[in-house]
Amino acid sequence: MQPADAFGGADPRALVEVIADDAARTLPLPPAARVELFKAAQEALTNVRKHAAAGRVSIRLQATEGALAVEIADDGRGFDPTAVVGGDWPHYGLRTMRERLAALGGTCDVESSPGMGTRVTLRLPLGAGGMGSRGRAPAPMAAGG
Repeated sequence: MQPADAFGGADPRALVEVIADDAARTLPLPPAARVELFKAAQEALTNVRKHAAAGRVSIRLQATEGALAVEIADDGRGFDPTAVVGGDWPHYGLRTMRERLAALGGTCDVESSPGMGTRVTLRLPLGAGGMGSRGRAPAPMAAGG
């Protein structure tokens, strides 16, 4: 087996760039929010490894007034997000990412097109009404998520 085969066709030498603004690096998040945001980002990166055949991946964390955004973008093969049907296999990961963020009052947006790479943006509201102010655990996940 070639090393690339272990990564579903992705080049194991793919460049991964991580950028975080100072506010995002020091932002205090409740443990439940940290865990759910980490798991959603982990799923996005797993999708890159399994499906994208990317040569470059960037992870950007940015704290803005009222929200924390985590963007995972790749230069891989991309796909047509409109062709993804609800929770049909093999797209459980996309649904699960959306559910994780929705449980925290956040969003998960996916932008992609064939041959043009993919960008997943996870947004978590902070302050009034956001997980950053509530500090409580998210609602239970749906079965299969």
